[in-house]
Amino acid sequence: MSREIVNIAQYIDNTLLKPTATLDDLTSFCKASLEFDFASVCIPPFFVSQATELLMESSIDVCTVIGFPLGYNPKEIKRKEIEIAMKDGAEELDIVLNQSLLQSGSYKELLEEMRCLNDIIHSKYGIVKYIVETSYLDKSQTDKVLDLCLDSKADFIKTSTGFAPKGAELSTVKKWKKHIGKENLKIKASGGIKNSKEAVSFITSGADRIGCSSGISIVNEYENI
Repeated sequence: MSREIVNIAQYIDNTLLKPTATLDDLTSFCKASLEFDFASVCIPPFFVSQATELLMESSIDVCTVIGFPLGYNPKEIKRKEIEIAMKDGAEELDIVLNQSLLQSGSYKELLEEMRCLNDIIHSKYGIVKYIVETSYLDKSQTDKVLDLCLDSKADFIKTSTGFAPKGAELSTVKKWKKHIGKENLKIKASGGIKNSKEAVSFITSGADRIGCSSGISIVNEYENI
């Protein structure tokens, strides 16, 4: 059954992750985001403290990225990134999965890393999203990475960083949603979603969040349909 979309902004992590973004860009981005009821703004770690201050009176969460965009930092570095980000005010952490461990078949080590990072975030009541970069995965790896997110008790599995050769695909979201069933893991579709038609397709197919840099235009377009 397709879900009813009452407020599409509540599904969106409005995103500013371009490498050339300035502090002035961040200020403009956050002030514009305040006009909408987004789930979060997703920004680089360097911007978290400023964004926290700008959004303090709103219901919008501050989300940042960890190990971005490649994910093969040692877990000790990711731990430190998380600690600093949460100290600065981040409430949601989008962590790039260690593809090197995944591609090497080192699933036990990868699961241990994920549980370690999850424990830090959940102890401070934060939200964990793992970016698994589906562009690099074959069918069996796509299934395996979903199970790892379930086993580690992550809050979300996220399709991509937006920096890989391809982004979110409806077929993957549908398959994941069917596999997850009644488990608590949620899905964030990210990468290449640029308009309201695409966003609605992902949401009705099972995505609980949409990560995109076009959040404002998507909401405006959807409300004017």
